[in-house]
Amino acid sequence: GPGTGAVTREIVKQIRPGDQLDLVELNDKFVEILHQRFDTEQGFREIKLQTAIHNCPLQDYGAGEEYDFIVSGLPLNNFPTELVSDIFKAYFRLLKPGGVLSYFEYMYVRPVRKVVSRGEENQRIREIDQIMVDYTRQFRIRRNWVWCNLPPAWVQHLQKEKGSSPALEQTASQNQS
Repeated sequence: GPGTGAVTREIVKQIRPGDQLDLVELNDKFVEILHQRFDTEQGFREIKLQTAIHNCPLQDYGAGEEYDFIVSGLPLNNFPTELVSDIFKAYFRLLKPGGVLSYFEYMYVRPVRKVVSRGEENQRIREIDQIMVDYTRQFRIRRNWVWCNLPPAWVQHLQKEKGSSPALEQTASQNQS
């Protein structure tokens, strides 16, 4: 979910000849803003022919090929548990073996919400936490701390295993139950 393109602006600077940038965004208004940026802004215009904007949910997105990198800014802690599970399955379906998923999350939000929330909300947060912990334990290669962000954030980097991926299959099946 590129939103209005704050992180996309930084990604645009890294695009080289031969690269392809696919942006998957559900919000129609954000898609409109992204199209405007690629039509009017200098850095965006330069890579417009290397870019496609897809207006659909990530879990419904069918790419023609697998990706080397996926960068995500989705607010996973705000979503229903099943959606978080489906999104992580989609990330790993879309990554090529050895591909890297990078996503950010605000520091300590989920642990704090596990303590202060009650009832169904507490259960939802705990289930999301379990999904994310399962994936980070098995696939995390790095975590960056971004202190200058407000609120401070972690950038998690997960790598899909090369070749067959029994751990991924195990994670996917665990998250289905």
